[in-house]
Amino acid sequence: MTNNARQLKPLRKGSAERKLTYHRRERVTKTAEELQLEEVQTDLTLRRRVAYFLLSLFALNAISALVAVYLVGFGLMVLSNAVMISLIGETVAHAAAMFLTVTKYLFPTK
Repeated sequence: MTNNARQLKPLRKGSAERKLTYHRRERVTKTAEELQLEEVQTDLTLRRRVAYFLLSLFALNAISALVAVYLVGFGLMVLSNAVMISLIGETVAHAAAMFLTVTKYLFPTK
């Protein structure tokens, strides 16, 4: 066999297991500071995803409320005044809740 043929041989099962064991040992030797940093990064990623999801829901809600108001205004849809007032009030309440939630998140009390 030539040197090239030896290099193309598949890895033995034992060598792959040794690499996996070494990788596991390497993960265990992380410092507490590295683990805390990793936890903070994961937490920020999760918070960002949840914030985008909630913002998307709010935007969808606000757009649907505006569409309903325009459709009623042009006479293409009929809603009573009580329903229109509650729809607009609910949209304003959601906007205020989003504002308070974002403000509380950006400026937490210590």
